[in-house]
Order: sequence, then structure tokens, then C-alpha cells
Amino acid sequence: MSEQKKVTMYGERLKREAKKRGWKNRDMCDFLGYQNEKTISKIYSGRQKLPDRCFKALSQKWGLREEYLKCIDDFETDD
Repeated sequence: MSEQKKVTMYGERLKREAKKRGWKNRDMCDFLGYQNEKTISKIYSGRQKLPDRCFKALSQKWGLREEYLKCIDDFETDD
């Protein structure tokens, strides 16, 4: 799988998981320390990568595995 396709896939997954939790782009900005909501839109669309530190923070906050958020596999949790 190409790197671009992987970034697009995890962007879509992050957007879906944020929506499940009622998070808006502003909520993601605030939690991840971004100033501009357009950055979140770029991440969701696959035009910008998300740093590993952000995957870790979201994984801990949402109770999901980093590998799931990164689309390495489809197992949300270790259970």
C-alpha cells in the first residue's frame, strides 16, 4: 500500500472515530495543540500526516490501539 493511501485511510478513520465521540474539528485542534482547524481537515483528507505523538495521545484518550488508528490493523482494542 502506498504511503499516501495509508495517510488517507487513517485520516478517514480518525474522522469517523472523532465523529463517534461528538468531536468537532475545534475539539481535535484543542486536544492535539493545533491552532487552525484547516490542519485537521487536511489530516482527515490525507493531505497532511499526523505525528506519532498525536496518535499516542488519541489512543490513550479514546481507549483505542495506535495500530488501529494508524490503519495497521482493524483491532480497536487489545480485548
